[in-house]
Amino acid sequence: MHSVVILLSLLFSTIVCASIRVALVMEAYDRSIVECVKISETGATGITVLRNSSLTVNYAGDTAVCAINNVGCFFPKESCFCKCQGKSNNILEYKTRGRLAKSACEYWSYYHLKNSTWEYAKTGPSDYKVVDGSVEAWRWDVGDKKLPKLYQFKDICH
Repeated sequence: MHSVVILLSLLFSTIVCASIRVALVMEAYDRSIVECVKISETGATGITVLRNSSLTVNYAGDTAVCAINNVGCFFPKESCFCKCQGKSNNILEYKTRGRLAKSACEYWSYYHLKNSTWEYAKTGPSDYKVVDGSVEAWRWDVGDKKLPKLYQFKDICH
């Protein structure tokens, strides 16, 4: 009987203490940071990954990422999308009018690695559930025009 209790106790502690690892990529201008983020809570989301990383992140509530490592917009001092006020995220529209590309809307775009390809996020980071082995990326740029550098989970989480 004691061995059954000990076995169940060990099994329960393994389940409760189970953790996942998520590979995180952050790119802004010519800088890249990659990190293997360990999370020990259940129901982890994209926001959980950021909060458990070493990155400094400025949020507007639980839904919008405004700045990462001092790149972006600093809520509440300014709008979370301060680089998008009255601008388009269609860079071609600006090029055809002879304007500089930097006039277009810049923000933190969010990606998930699916089948070795970056997929632009269809939901916000607080709604996306991550699993062990996920690869997530954040890129400061004009919308989804340029994809982050491709990394596999094994490249970041050894």
